[in-house]
Amino acid sequence: MSNYQGRPLGAVEKLYLALNDIFTKDFALVAELDRKVPPGHIPAAMGNLIRRHPQLNYHIKEDSRFQFWFRCGPEPSIPYRIVEVDEFSDWLYVLKSEMMAPVQTDTPPMIRIIFLQKAGTSTVIILANHTIADGMAGLIILQDLLKILSGYTLAQLKIPGSIDVVVGEILENQPVFIPGAGEPVKYPDPGSETEIFINKLQLTGAFTSRLLGNCRREKTTINGALNAAVALVLNANKSGAEDRPIITRAPLSVRELLSNPQDVVLNVITRNMALQPADFPGIWPLARFISNELRSPDSLDEVKAYVKYFRAGLMRPVPFSEIVKTVRSSVDTDFMITNLGRINQDIYGSYKILNLWGPVVVSGTGKEQTIGTVTIAGRLTLTHVSLFPVRSLLSNAVDLIMRSLP
Repeated sequence: MSNYQGRPLGAVEKLYLALNDIFTKDFALVAELDRKVPPGHIPAAMGNLIRRHPQLNYHIKEDSRFQFWFRCGPEPSIPYRIVEVDEFSDWLYVLKSEMMAPVQTDTPPMIRIIFLQKAGTSTVIILANHTIADGMAGLIILQDLLKILSGYTLAQLKIPGSIDVVVGEILENQPVFIPGAGEPVKYPDPGSETEIFINKLQLTGAFTSRLLGNCRREKTTINGALNAAVALVLNANKSGAEDRPIITRAPLSVRELLSNPQDVVLNVITRNMALQPADFPGIWPLARFISNELRSPDSLDEVKAYVKYFRAGLMRPVPFSEIVKTVRSSVDTDFMITNLGRINQDIYGSYKILNLWGPVVVSGTGKEQTIGTVTIAGRLTLTHVSLFPVRSLLSNAVDLIMRSLP
């Protein structure tokens, strides 16, 4: 694949590029490890990781037909930083500053990695632009990185196509790239006055197990319970004059359906839902309703219809500013929960993941509260991100769940 030059963005990727124009659409995963990564092992690992996944060397360019392409840059190398911190430092502060310096989409690669080094442990922060990867792809990158740092040799993988190609909405062979005359893609500047709020909370293994057991009894999921709890908290926070539903936006993975569970690519669709929490007699009936409505697609036809809808709206040969305007007018949600699910393995090569956090992503759309969740080693972790935070959201939502358990 040394002569591979890139491919056009698919419809979902272009949607995330438009969202990136509204506010930087980077996401992060944070892994706290059981031991320290030797600094001397890192440079070679960065080269081997990008050889494993050549698409990490993408950047984005516009062609002469107002369409956007992933283009491969020369001399692939993943930028990284090694930051020495004391035993009491928290990765939250480093991540906030990193997210205020967005990953550039017009310069390869669209990813960077930060190693926070304490006396005997390391914390790895992977920050990538959302157009090239989703949360599960970030987890795959992390797993491969830890294996490479442990001395494993990992073969190069086939470069994945867009969802549009996989479902047959467009052909894999596309016209050649002809550079456009317009300005290169710019990355948004959050501005010096913008404050990104990030909070985190971890449930104990006992509480996580108790919650999972009750979800099974109530015929719902942890994701459904979390969505219900957050909706109830936000509904209670509305002013008395507000008579409107709570709108949730859920990213739904289509990896298994498309038979590419290990691809490093953006493989999600989203579904919005209007909720009137007061119409339900409690958290668990609401959780059952949500988990049923926010199920992952069960047919390729459903995914194909989603792609077709966005291709009609976003792939028009018009200036990108018009596309961004269309997206901006249609995105106004109260919260989003992005859930990586339960990770059964926590040891990769020589390294054990003690705690895993994320996906950490700033929506930038209205006053949305974004919550990333993942369960590893039997413990559920939660991260809350917003530009207009409801600061007690995590603690109030978890308290609501705790009080509802038998």
